[in-house]
Amino acid sequence: MPVIDIEKAKTHLRVDDDAGDDVAIKLASAIDIAEQYLNRKIYESAQSLKDAKSTIPALVNEATQQYGESIANAQGILDRSFQKSAIEAAKSNKDDALRAVRMIELGIVVNPSLEIGILMLLGHLYANREDVVAGLSVAELPKSSESFLVPYRKDLGV
Repeated sequence: MPVIDIEKAKTHLRVDDDAGDDVAIKLASAIDIAEQYLNRKIYESAQSLKDAKSTIPALVNEATQQYGESIANAQGILDRSFQKSAIEAAKSNKDDALRAVRMIELGIVVNPSLEIGILMLLGHLYANREDVVAGLSVAELPKSSESFLVPYRKDLGV
């Protein structure tokens, strides 16, 4: 179940039932954008967060196994440049898996500010359906959404 139900999203956008699939796709994207921006997963309840955290050992074990297999396969490559590339890909895949686990570990239950931020992102996605939007950088979140999400960001790095 998504952290925001489709009916609430449609009400926010002031659309009718015919727009359901379009809204659902954009809602899923808005949630993903918010999670990527926050560096943490958003859950609809404390129980769903707890359930997700319980999957962490299996995810880590699977990532460790895949990494080991990828490194073993890379070591069988005779050409050094291809071998180096395969090892870098294995490390990149491992880093991606570790980030996914970290996002779950830092998970947060949806709250009113996160909900508003996601709905504002949804509104932006729904209103601006083209690649080019005059006056906005495509690399930035709309400032209205960002103001609701930024207090919950984690692991910002340098």
